Amino acid sequence: MFPVLIVHFGTVPHLQLCITNALDSGNNVVWLTDQGSIDDKIINKHERLTIVNAYDYMGSSGLMQKKYVHCSPNSYNYELICILRWFVCHEYMKAHNIKRACACDSDVLIFDNIGNIDSACFSDQDFMLVSSNTNNVSGHTSIWNIDKLGEFVNYCKQFYDTNSREHIINTMTNEKGGICDMTLLYYFLQNHSVFVGLRIPGGDTVVKKMVNDLSVVWTFNNESITFDHTINSTEHCRSEIQYEKDENNSKHVINKKGGLYCRNIKTGEYVRFMTLHFQGGYKSSRMDRCLGVLPLEE
Repeated sequence: MFPVLIVHFGTVPHLQLCITNALDSGNNVVWLTDQGSIDDKIINKHERLTIVNAYDYMGSSGLMQKKYVHCSPNSYNYELICILRWFVCHEYMKAHNIKRACACDSDVLIFDNIGNIDSACFSDQDFMLVSSNTNNVSGHTSIWNIDKLGEFVNYCKQFYDTNSREHIINTMTNEKGGICDMTLLYYFLQNHSVFVGLRIPGGDTVVKKMVNDLSVVWTFNNESITFDHTINSTEHCRSEIQYEKDENNSKHVINKKGGLYCRNIKTGEYVRFMTLHFQGGYKSSRMDRCLGVLPLEE
């Protein structure tokens, strides 16, 4: 089984849309959450949906919780959970002998079977991430071999062993932003252990050239496809990719022949989006609009 793993504590409307759409697109979904959310029963039963208590898979994260140094404008709990979810996913995969899986945030809509795309396009890569127009990387939609995910969770612990609390805080003094799991993914991608700030010298080039980037244009079933970094941005770190804007300066996504597409204005080509990431506020209303109101354009 190739599952989509969603770690989300609590219940919000956009979570239901995320899970339902992933199921409707033929995916096996595992929602890892807290017992209170399980008891709320906001998600209807489905033969391809598994709901489990994430705390049953946090055994390996205890040391990470002790090591973590909070250095972000976001809340302590928010940033810590964003890191611990990788431990939860890895422990769940180990417990259930899952060799490969997709990890997905709860504000992402999936429009196709990720396992089928992975088998056709990415099977030679041990992990896949999404890059951004600012030369960062994200795991909001990512694919992992279990061994590579194990390397990443070990790296997270080693990062805080290598870099003391004092060093991290001093290095961040003049930085804008904060350290999050994306920072750790950025450092892990480049096999860099000593924290030198939010940007590693030469790191932008590494991101632009990464071969395991879901957000570049791939070919699947004889058409061009991609995975969204965020619907809010039309730009990409690679100069040959820039998408058409709508009136809100977001991607101008259209419903075309049963799929969601956006035109790459650098090439004129319509690219099919396998996911859309609704980063920011008003998630559920924007996701609803995408699912139900977008007009069909031939």
